[in-house]
Amino acid sequence: LGVNGTSLSYNGRSVFLSGGNLAWVNYGNDFGNNQSHTHWCQLQQHLQNVSAAGGNSMRVWLFVEGQTIPVFSDAGLVVATDGAGSLVPELRRFLQAAASLNVFIVLCLWNGALMREEVVKGMIHDLAKLQSFIDKALVPLVEGLKDIPALAAYEIVNEPEGSVDPHTIDKTTRCFDTATALGGTGAGWSGAGIKMQEMLRFINLQAAAIKGHDPKVLVTVGSWSEHASTDVISLDPSKQFFNYYKDECLVAAGGQDRGTLDVVQIHTYARPEFSSGSPFGVSVTSASVYNLSKPIVIGEFSAGSTQGRWTVQDLYATAVSYTHLTLPTKRIV
Repeated sequence: LGVNGTSLSYNGRSVFLSGGNLAWVNYGNDFGNNQSHTHWCQLQQHLQNVSAAGGNSMRVWLFVEGQTIPVFSDAGLVVATDGAGSLVPELRRFLQAAASLNVFIVLCLWNGALMREEVVKGMIHDLAKLQSFIDKALVPLVEGLKDIPALAAYEIVNEPEGSVDPHTIDKTTRCFDTATALGGTGAGWSGAGIKMQEMLRFINLQAAAIKGHDPKVLVTVGSWSEHASTDVISLDPSKQFFNYYKDECLVAAGGQDRGTLDVVQIHTYARPEFSSGSPFGVSVTSASVYNLSKPIVIGEFSAGSTQGRWTVQDLYATAVSYTHLTLPTKRIV
């Protein structure tokens, strides 16, 4: 899968991602440590379900909160992908099965919506610990999967806004200030209190490592809301917006020029109406409204959250008409 301006393409043809979020069968424990044949059959069935429904993509979570994989030492350093050394072979098998069904996979590494494991927080705070993950788990993973075309993208972290401190005031570097754009929005709900600068560094260094070993694969982040994904304040004059994941912010945090994103990913839920700045909101009439130079993927949405106001068919029709908005559905059923 590649990028052509603000579109996605494969073998020269435009691609509209249509599929689902797995996002897991067993939370944080779907790959590695010699998974059973029964578990493999479950994963395979989900791929077949997407394909049979006409889908072409699936979003799958991997390390999640670090409770099972990778392997950490007592000092909080990563020493292996998993205890059995089976992570990469299992993922290769899964991706090859996806390829046989013409299904692209977005592989989400970490979960920022919940961050309960101290070893993961340690990697965000401590560069040596993060580098141990890159060296012992991420690079072997990327090297082991880079020849399989079904791997559409690595998503560094799901909803990092859930674990950032939304009260940081930084008058010198807007990229690291969260109080202005995220204060009072609900961001920071996990209580992890990670500084945005550290979170952006976490993303930048992993993205750079991935691209250093597989320059063709795409990289994204699953942002919880348009509030953290665009600078277009006119979407809702009563609220603030700031694109924390723009190239300049990621490079400012981690110093790696190639550690940037290829695809913007936004999540959106209705309560029961979509917010005006949502991809399905009244202020958005096309993807170009966000003034972004990269493709946009709606990584999570739910027709159920609209309480009958929208159907899945309505949401897909809207996304197709709003040029370059591409999306998988919220959940495979």
